[in-house]
Amino acid sequence: MAQSDSLFNAISKGKVSGYWRSFLMATDNQAPLQDWNAIATGGLLKYESGLFNGFSIGVGFYYTMDIHSNISQKDTSTNKYSRYELGLYDFNDPDNREIPLLGEAYISYKKNNHQIKFGRFKLKTPFLNPEDGRMIPTLEQGFWYQFNNKKNISTEFGWLTHIGTRSTSEFQTIANSIGSYPQGLNTDGTKGNYKGNLTSKGMGVVSICYFQKNWMIKVWNYYVENIFNSSFLETSYLFEQDQLTHKFLFQYLNQNKLKNGGNNNAEETYFFDKNAQLFGLKYQTITSGKWTFSANWNYITDHGRFQFPREWGRESLFVFQKRERLEGMADSHAWMVDIQKNFSFKKDNSMVVKLGYGQYFRPDAKNFAQNKYAMPANDQLNLDIFYFSKPNKTGLIVEGLIAFKSPLGNTYNNPNLVLNKVNMVNYNLVVNYVF
Repeated sequence: MAQSDSLFNAISKGKVSGYWRSFLMATDNQAPLQDWNAIATGGLLKYESGLFNGFSIGVGFYYTMDIHSNISQKDTSTNKYSRYELGLYDFNDPDNREIPLLGEAYISYKKNNHQIKFGRFKLKTPFLNPEDGRMIPTLEQGFWYQFNNKKNISTEFGWLTHIGTRSTSEFQTIANSIGSYPQGLNTDGTKGNYKGNLTSKGMGVVSICYFQKNWMIKVWNYYVENIFNSSFLETSYLFEQDQLTHKFLFQYLNQNKLKNGGNNNAEETYFFDKNAQLFGLKYQTITSGKWTFSANWNYITDHGRFQFPREWGRESLFVFQKRERLEGMADSHAWMVDIQKNFSFKKDNSMVVKLGYGQYFRPDAKNFAQNKYAMPANDQLNLDIFYFSKPNKTGLIVEGLIAFKSPLGNTYNNPNLVLNKVNMVNYNLVVNYVF
């Protein structure tokens, strides 16, 4: 971004960007359980000024509204709402079908390879990220610093005080944002009750990435004061042979409880176990014909439940597939394979087709100490198709996603272990216009 010679020019030469999105979602549960559907529309309008003496400002306004839905209906056998469709609106208030949100409002200073932001902004890290699979993404408030020497090292760090959780209508403190989504079960099987009962001064995040031509290593640390600390390592190595690009990756996560995990009362705390650990392996190959194949594996040890607030973004585990997670589990392993094909058409149009299948072996759904959300072991098949009207991911972008899940573990004829978890299909059609 070029410097302007006056504040007026910096403001007048600013950039307006954003998108308009319409989202149709439907979930077909096992009969006679409740089915849900919803159509929402909305988007983002963002302004970012030019640079003046290294400074710039940015403002982003997000909006979503209901066109049609039946999310106010509960399943009569479980007394539960929709799990997926409700996320198009306000998870904390199913009757709130229109959300305006000032999601980004920041001042930025940039000089050479350094940049720092203060205010509200959007981050993308392995576990703290937009998770932009509904209408309004997850956003953060605080300060953030980035350095990139454009050669072989980059670093980021910041201190965050508030989170604008995806599918909610406001920013909350770090402590109060935990529990905006369903709180699952305590290790003794009682209902989680940590929403509004945790104390924390905020979250510190730091990262360093070192890369060479063929390999890379990156380390992230998330320090949530008074609650937990998570350290994440991922490394990769790639080489080319016979018109194929081969890539091998490894990841490791170590978590430790801080003090009493957020509350001295065990019935109202978030992080129970002293320690949790996770490993992952991945192999990926890319052909000259634009085919991509990957084989993925993750293992959570029996030290304790892997926990990271779902309110803060999706987990960047190798076996991750849209519409499900491993968060909340201990002593679990999963494998997943996927294949992807990129198609290029005339006039810069393109399409990406991705098919993924995985099996997720979890502790028994009644083993609450190792299965926070009473989720049975399951397999999952995803078909995800993208259409792009332009090569730079602007203009019309359409996504169609179908996710099917069936049980591998015992559901004990309990509808609470089936509804929105297994024996279900989730359909999505998303139409974006990006400018």
